Formats: sequence, structure tokens, C-alpha cells
Amino acid sequence: MIGTRLNVVLLAVVGLTVLGVAGVTVYYEYSVGDVTDRAERLAQQKADAEEELATVRSELNETRERLATINESLETRQTDVQDLTNQLEAAERNLSSARDRIDRLENERQELQREVDDLLNERADLRDRVDELEERRDELIEANDELQARNTNLQDLTDELNGTIDDQEDRIDGLEEDNEALQDDLDYVCGQLNNSAQYPECN
Repeated sequence: MIGTRLNVVLLAVVGLTVLGVAGVTVYYEYSVGDVTDRAERLAQQKADAEEELATVRSELNETRERLATINESLETRQTDVQDLTNQLEAAERNLSSARDRIDRLENERQELQREVDDLLNERADLRDRVDELEERRDELIEANDELQARNTNLQDLTDELNGTIDDQEDRIDGLEEDNEALQDDLDYVCGQLNNSAQYPECN
């Protein structure tokens, strides 16, 4: 009777030990795999954001260069308009001998004024585009910083899980040693029983 109870207790302990080891191993393997996948996705998102940021920066530089060119051209056109206006005023003082020239200069002035207006409109559009690109750049920089922080957190979590897995592996090794010790005890008990053959645990 005592032998039977001892066998039942030993078998229960061995069974629970095996189930516990298997459950812990599966859980931590799943956790590590999930964190690794998330880290890879974040790394890809970070690379995509950095690539888009580089493109936006390049476009922003090109737009600024175009704006500088337009400003220079605008200054030149405005100077030309002023020169033609001065010439027109001088021609008006000599109206009797310069009517044809006045008409021609007026047409040129109007054409230049239209160019100035077009350049002013284009400059305003480009300034709006610069504002949009700068805003997008700031958003991308912020998103990149957030992704970097999340990646760092995931790396810390991965390191923590790896440490936990190491601890669990040490625990598993200890449980396996305990299991072997229990098996040795079971073998010893079976060896002490005269009728051990009737117990399946002793065979």
C-alpha cells in the first residue's frame, strides 16, 4: 500500500515536471519569434522613412535653388521695368517726335510686367511648396525618431526575453536533474520491494 502511494506521487511529480518544461519552452519560443518579427517590420519602416526623407530633402534643395533663380530673374525684370518706365517718361516729354517709340516701349513694358506677375505667382507657389516640404520633412524626422525609439525598446525587450530564456533554460536543466534524481529514487524503491514486478513503474 505504501509502495503504491509512493509510485503514484512520483509519477505525478514527473508528469507535472515534463508538462511544465514543455509549456515554458513553447511560450518563450513564441514570444521571441513575435518580438523578432516586430523588430524586422519596424526596421523596414525606418528604412522606408529614411529613404522618403532623403527624397524630400533633395526636392527641397532643388526647389530652393529654383526659387533663388526666380528671385534673381525677378530682380532683373523689375530693374528692366523700371528702366523702361524711365525711358517712357522721357519719351512722353518729347511726345511729338517719339509717339511710335512710346507705343513700342509700352508694349515691352506690359510684356515684362506680365512676366513679372507670372514670376511672382510662381515664386508664391514655390514658397508654398517649400513650406509643405519642410512640414513633411519635420513629420518624417519625427516619425523616424519614433521608429528609432520603438526599435530601441524592442531591442531592450528582446534582450530581456533572451535573459529570461536563459533563466528558464537553467531552470529546465535543474528540473531535469530533479527528474533524474526522482527516477533514481523510484528505481531504488522498486529495488527494495520484493514484488516490484507487479508495479508497471518498476518494469
